[in-house]
This record gives sequence, structure tokens and C-alpha cells, in this order.
Amino acid sequence: MRSLGVFVAVAAGTTTLQNVFEGAVATAQQTIEGSSQEMIDSARHTIEMIPTLPEPERSIVVDAYAAAFAALFGICVISAGLIVLSLKGVRVQVLGFGEYGKQAGSETAEEEGSFEMERARP
Repeated sequence: MRSLGVFVAVAAGTTTLQNVFEGAVATAQQTIEGSSQEMIDSARHTIEMIPTLPEPERSIVVDAYAAAFAALFGICVISAGLIVLSLKGVRVQVLGFGEYGKQAGSETAEEEGSFEMERARP
């Protein structure tokens, strides 16, 4: 079940990151020329290319990634909050502080099977 959760989380995170990135770039597209759009697309596929971009395109890409990671972080915070709220009604058996952790009695009593359990102190 954990593997399925990781798979779904990675897929949802990647999709969110790419969609917010594309939306931020589309918003800034009014100031982008055709060749600049190709540079931004290639920078999206290869992150190492971002420092080599000229200044207006580099700012657009960095701002788009910042918006995408901020949105992804927000989704993670909301998901964590929902998980905590969903576990609020779950009852968990209280085990105490090792109530039967130590045994009292002599070795001979243990051999005979007549020994008492002593309450462990925290």
C-alpha cells in the first residue's frame, strides 16, 4: 500500500509542478518572443540550461519554478492537514509504560513458575 501511495504522490506532484509552471509561463507569454519560448521549453527539460539563459527568459523560468514549488508545498501542507484530521477519530490501544516489563521474584520462583509481574517505572 505504501508503494501505491508513493506512486500516486509522485505522479500528482509532478503533474502539479508542470501545470503550474506552464501556467506561469503562459501568463508571462505576452512579453516572450518565439525564439524565447523555445529556450524556455528547452530549459524546462534540462535544468542545467537555466543559468545560460539571457536575463528576461531566466527570470521568467525562475519565477515560474518558484510559483510551481510554492503551489506544490501548499498542496503538501493541505494533504498533511487532511491526513491528521482524518485520523482524529481513530482509536489506538494504549499500551502504557511497559506495565509488565520487569519480573519480580527469585530465580527459583521463576523455575517454579510462581512469580509476580512488577510494574515498570518510567
